[in-house]
Amino acid sequence: MNNNKERKKVTVLDFVLIAVLVCTALFIILQQNKSDGGELEVVVKKNSEVVFNRSLSDISGVTEICVDEEFNVIICMEPDGVYVKSSDCSDKVCVNTGKITKSGQAAVCLPAHVSVELKGGKSEVDVVVG
Repeated sequence: MNNNKERKKVTVLDFVLIAVLVCTALFIILQQNKSDGGELEVVVKKNSEVVFNRSLSDISGVTEICVDEEFNVIICMEPDGVYVKSSDCSDKVCVNTGKITKSGQAAVCLPAHVSVELKGGKSEVDVVVG
């Protein structure tokens, strides 16, 4: 048995491959940290129609709106996020969603056909499928 195996030598092509991989990684990191530059916007819909649309930066303190009279859906907006404060629906998924603070997040009350979503700002997409 031959214990003196020859070691492979690093070639110029290996350095080029490493440089390409490092540049690709830097490009991906820079793209993820790139901001759209826009402000977060609160969009509240009832039956797919916009009933409230406002920039989150325009909200000072706590602002509450009642969107649906039947289910008494109360949405609470603060400068750092939005949440469904209360609803008379049976499952309370909308209330249990908690405060949404990032672009693309949403809270939905299906029985009342009400949704609240944050749009704009810096998008924090986890995965793109398509």
